[in-house]
Amino acid sequence: MVTALDAGLDVSLPVPCGGAVRQAVTGDRAALEAMFGRCSRETVYQRFHGHMAAIPAAYLTEALAGAPEHFALVVADGPGVVALASCRAAAASGDAPTGAELGILVEDGWQRCGLGGLLLRRLIEHADSCGLSILHAQVLEEQAWLERLLGEFGKCSSAFRSGTREIVLKRERMRQ
Repeated sequence: MVTALDAGLDVSLPVPCGGAVRQAVTGDRAALEAMFGRCSRETVYQRFHGHMAAIPAAYLTEALAGAPEHFALVVADGPGVVALASCRAAAASGDAPTGAELGILVEDGWQRCGLGGLLLRRLIEHADSCGLSILHAQVLEEQAWLERLLGEFGKCSSAFRSGTREIVLKRERMRQ
């Protein structure tokens, strides 16, 4: 059973592999660096589209800052972390953000048990609550199946650019 904690709301969601979903905090840095070290080269390449020895420091600092424009979740398993998901708001030329970039990294041994889908749903819920109606994900060509998954949440389009497929998910604005 995974407990999703977001904005003080405790929601239980069934996930076969366990763990607890919560907002990332500064104190997660060492656990996230250790998780990154346990990820295979293939997993790192699929998320960051390159081989790297460590999780990018600037990305990690921003994701852990708790700023509303970069919302990040972790899946904690005891004192460790096994997944990181983030939704980073983006705006064109200084305007108020209307879109965001999505990213999810799940440690190899925790893949294919529903964590990625759960984290994706939580990121989309957060984007909706912030009025972010256009979500972007950059994936490798062999990950084109993610377009079908994202399509469950709204209208998707995609284009292949510079070795990656950019998927754009357009959400209907939620009426208040």
